[in-house]
Amino acid sequence: MSFVHLHCHTHYSFQKGLWTPEGLAKRAKELGQSAIAITDNGNLYGAFEFYKACKKQWIKPIIGVEFTLSKKWRSNRDKDNELYEIVLLAKNYNGYKNLIQLVTASQVEWYWNGRPRIDFELLEKYKSDIIGLSGSMYGEIAQHVITGRSDDFICERINYYISLFWVDGFYLELQEHPDISIQPKVNQEFLRLSKQYGYEIVGTNNSYYWELDDAESQDLVACVADGRPLDDPDRPTLLGWDYSIRSSREMEELFVYTERAYTNSSKIASLIDIVIDYGSYRIPVFPLSQEEEIQYSTYISTLPSWDYIKLEKEEWLLRKMCIDGLNYRYGFTLNQENATLLIHKLQVTRPDKKLSEMSVEELYDLSSAYYPTEKKIIVSGLSREEQSIITRLEYELTVVELMGFNGYFCIVADFIRYWKNNGVPVWPGRWSAAGAILAYLSGITDIDPLRYGLLFERFLNPARVSMPDIDVDFSDTWRDKVLTYVRGKYGHDHVAQVCTFGTLAARAAVKDAGKGFGIPFSDMNEFAKLIPGKPGITLKEALEESTEFRKAYEEDEKYTKVINSALRLEWSVRQLWVHACAVIIAPEPMTNFCPIQPPPKDPNSTVTQFSAWPLEELGLLKMDFLWLRNLTILDRARRIVQEIHKKDVDLLQIDYEDKNVFQVFSHGDTTWVFQFESAGMRKYLQQLKPNCFEDLIAMVSLYRPGPLAYIPDFIDRKHGRKKVEYPHPSLEVILKPTQGIAVYQEQIMQLVQAFAGFSLGEADILRRAIGKKKYELLMEQRWKFIDAAKMQWHPEPLAVYIFDEIIEPFAGYGFNKSHAACYSMIAYQTAFMKHYYPTEFMTALMVSDEEDTDRIRMEIEEAKSKWIQVLPPDINESMKHFTFIDNEHIRFGLKAIKWLGDGPITSLQAARKNEKFTSITDLIERTGSEVINKKSLESLILSWALDSLGERASLLASITKITAYLRELESKNESFQIGLFDMGEANSEHAFQLTSSLPMSFEECIKWERITIGYPVSWHPLSGLDAFIEKRSTNLHLIREFQEKMQDKADGIEFDEDGNIIVQSPQEESPSVDVSPENPSDWIEKNEKKSAKKYEDIPKVRVIWVVWEVRKIQTKSGWMMVVATCESIGFIFRVVVFPKSYEQFVDKLQEDMILVVDWRVRFNDGSGEISVMPNDIKSFTITMFRDFAKDHLWVKKPQKEDSDWIKSTVASKQDKYTIHVPSFWTKDELLLLRSYLESQTQWSIKIWIEIGGSEKDTKFSLTELNGLFAWLQKYGIEYV
Repeated sequence: MSFVHLHCHTHYSFQKGLWTPEGLAKRAKELGQSAIAITDNGNLYGAFEFYKACKKQWIKPIIGVEFTLSKKWRSNRDKDNELYEIVLLAKNYNGYKNLIQLVTASQVEWYWNGRPRIDFELLEKYKSDIIGLSGSMYGEIAQHVITGRSDDFICERINYYISLFWVDGFYLELQEHPDISIQPKVNQEFLRLSKQYGYEIVGTNNSYYWELDDAESQDLVACVADGRPLDDPDRPTLLGWDYSIRSSREMEELFVYTERAYTNSSKIASLIDIVIDYGSYRIPVFPLSQEEEIQYSTYISTLPSWDYIKLEKEEWLLRKMCIDGLNYRYGFTLNQENATLLIHKLQVTRPDKKLSEMSVEELYDLSSAYYPTEKKIIVSGLSREEQSIITRLEYELTVVELMGFNGYFCIVADFIRYWKNNGVPVWPGRWSAAGAILAYLSGITDIDPLRYGLLFERFLNPARVSMPDIDVDFSDTWRDKVLTYVRGKYGHDHVAQVCTFGTLAARAAVKDAGKGFGIPFSDMNEFAKLIPGKPGITLKEALEESTEFRKAYEEDEKYTKVINSALRLEWSVRQLWVHACAVIIAPEPMTNFCPIQPPPKDPNSTVTQFSAWPLEELGLLKMDFLWLRNLTILDRARRIVQEIHKKDVDLLQIDYEDKNVFQVFSHGDTTWVFQFESAGMRKYLQQLKPNCFEDLIAMVSLYRPGPLAYIPDFIDRKHGRKKVEYPHPSLEVILKPTQGIAVYQEQIMQLVQAFAGFSLGEADILRRAIGKKKYELLMEQRWKFIDAAKMQWHPEPLAVYIFDEIIEPFAGYGFNKSHAACYSMIAYQTAFMKHYYPTEFMTALMVSDEEDTDRIRMEIEEAKSKWIQVLPPDINESMKHFTFIDNEHIRFGLKAIKWLGDGPITSLQAARKNEKFTSITDLIERTGSEVINKKSLESLILSWALDSLGERASLLASITKITAYLRELESKNESFQIGLFDMGEANSEHAFQLTSSLPMSFEECIKWERITIGYPVSWHPLSGLDAFIEKRSTNLHLIREFQEKMQDKADGIEFDEDGNIIVQSPQEESPSVDVSPENPSDWIEKNEKKSAKKYEDIPKVRVIWVVWEVRKIQTKSGWMMVVATCESIGFIFRVVVFPKSYEQFVDKLQEDMILVVDWRVRFNDGSGEISVMPNDIKSFTITMFRDFAKDHLWVKKPQKEDSDWIKSTVASKQDKYTIHVPSFWTKDELLLLRSYLESQTQWSIKIWIEIGGSEKDTKFSLTELNGLFAWLQKYGIEYV
């Protein structure tokens, strides 16, 4: 008889247990044991994973929990020292459900002092079908033995547990752990009680790992969790004994003195039989609204005859939504009577086959057999195109009905329609769902699958029945509203967010191992960087790929030990997180399927204790609610247009073949355009010059690792520089939209169908098989394709070529066209708003990013390139957020002002609702103390917000007078002392005068703007100096090239020395190195000595920056260093001055100074940062530097195309000059022009520019035009 381990922990006993539930089952199988239990601390995280693993190994699964049991009531919030351990095992499915209830109650209601707990009341409530073990030495009975309680008392407590679980349901737990000094006494007493009173006993090993070799790794996990090094003599440890899953022989030898302790483990296992139903779908029944119930009743009562099918509610509703959608989506003109007739279906005899065995032709035949005579007459009167739409729709509805997913589509359509109707922006579709016409007609998606050749079978394959998976994206500001609706519709206890588990990846495992061995964090941080940054890389792969990492492992005993331990820690679970988007909608309360608990740091919501995979295996409906800021930006921009221009922009109804919008893409003007932002993408767009929506879909699909290398061919073929060839005429119609290159997964499916006669369902199975990259499966599909092609009379060599050279390579990384089409739709909508409503779009964008100063800086520069001026906050014009003023101006919002809270902002907006503030006195009298106080006034004054009411220095000097004046007014109000003549405006102004003061200097103004709103928006210190900085700097191209490289790397793109694309997977984003007081000095001192080997031959650079922030840092060794954040034209730098150079440079690094720095640049490929180790720093005040640069301005001659010159015309009165901007000009050229105009003396000749057929006032004016003509000549530009 084999032994059964009944007390075992996995890595779901966070940072205590080791290995996985699957490993637990495998270990039992290896040892020849017939059953095994999982009993993690207070949770069932691994229960279903364990259940499936045991079934796979033909091992009986025993599901249990090691609970903390409180003697006091669980609601007791005082310090509770009377906590006991108890192990509960489920006898059957009902017992398993009781464990779920106990775990949920302990986590949701009675989690306290870092642990979930139950009490005796809960135990009595959920006692049925459960077996209890007394637990380790921390169990109640063991504690009473240890504390010397009497036999009568101990027997009373044992009998209590027997009364709960019956005689064969409670066992005293014997454990042979000599490392616990008190354990022999507990065992001896339990044996005596068993012999004297007949109590049942059972032996366990309280296992935390699988084999004895794992003991040190488990100890390492525990010591890291405790925050103690391994050499701490006072820390708890299990190294004193073997806590592994031991063999039956070993356990028999341990309990040789009591056979019952050994045999009872098998006896308990024989009492347990848990069967968990999974594999079938548990979709909630969709509840019709009151109006829909009435309509359904009408439908039932008016069925024409008995031979019509009486549709169930969900099928009726889905068909009704789709038929109603024909008028809206495709312009049908169905009246209500005809629409109702199209819903009807005849009774027919279905083929005696499974759905997966039916051909597409049979499914189309079945769908048409459902047509009643009246329906056939209606359809015959439609156009051929409309008939094909009806045919496709009926086929899809038939497949959905046979699969049993009518309710699924009703649920999804319902919440999407509700959110759209209530102002929540919704994504047009994601992944393959856009290929379903029924999704388009029911309002689930917004892209026409017929127009873009999207396939239903890529979404739902009749040959492979599986739950639909429709991910839905919403505006990121509406998360709570979305979840509230779903919970209200289906019940709060039926809806829950899904948990996920944080695991130790390779680098984290190495760092944790090093921490346990007491190795300094800085050393481990540097060592971990030797592991390649690829996502999902394992330590074994790192040892193969990284020479330095392998060398350290082989030659350094310290790191050998670390890596060996890390290999055991890798991928173990560390903590519970909340899945970013997954939500379960269950047909019954969630606790009928799995426990729930509050997520970390959020006691008011709940998540499941199972992750997404087990929940889907259980057949529960999982929806992914994703939150996308792009939708928020578009919606906000649209609302601004509606509010300002009284125009409703329906982005679903715009022209998706607008040449002006395609110009945005052709010029590479796609900053902030979803999926088209990167430098590499913009470069290719300028080469491609897309002129149709299909081009955008293709670029989204091609610009990713894998097919990226085909972009140059795609561009050359589009422009006729390369001939488009097709391997066979039957493939031309499929490959023509992508210039003969297979780009989409759908194309692979169509190609297989056209060439080899596969159904689309069979083609999708082939695509999935190839994607799995299993050789046997691949070969099976390969010969199936070749044989089928030969049956179509194609020569075998051609079939081999098409499979090996087209299908196999592209099926592995070809993109989903449905998904790409939806991406492209959002991108097009963004480009549309950017072109036709640029100021409104930029306002919406800046509101979305108002907490991110770096992005706001970039957006201000982007606005300048569009001749949009971003103005500082203003007391009369600024709303709370960034504010649209007119087509050429945006204002900072009041929220952007540092130290100005929501209270003062609300008061200001309320006070000026009907009338602007006209003076400082007016402001005082109409607001009150919430605004008129020192903190708020300083913020408003220094940020420019009060410039319309007085000069900043005078206002600052008058703060005491202003607050005193308010107190005087309030005092008079309270005592009714305001007389008739005190109330006049003129009298108020005469009574209050600002204190005279010298105006603020230029430096002071921009300094305080930067401090209060994060950016010197009134005038940047480097404005107008671009040409001078370019001339005086050296080797800036190296920095720009590095930035482009980092952008390409973020997109998963690398180039070799010849500029050819290296295809690879996207790199894992490494955290930026932040040299701060929290970072150990070891890192600092090590990097001071470290040379930039890869860039050792880079020449010195000279860079000119303005200093924004300076941090002085003391290292652990007591030395001082400086980190300064600086900005130049187009990029932000960190200037790092290490201790040896501290005294030399510390006085020169001052905020709001301009630096000219000479030294070598250091490029950090991992973090994407550029650091400069200065050899010489020259420091200037802003005014000094600008004066020096004033007479030395230079401009760089731009590139131009022979066929496109800038031509200028001068108005007849010489008071206006218009520059016609050519189409090839980018933001950079416009910024150069702006810099020149900013540097000139302003006078009477107004300078205008013409872009895209419309004129814009630059807001600059010149004294004469000769200087401008000379500037144009330097560029080699023709002018009139």
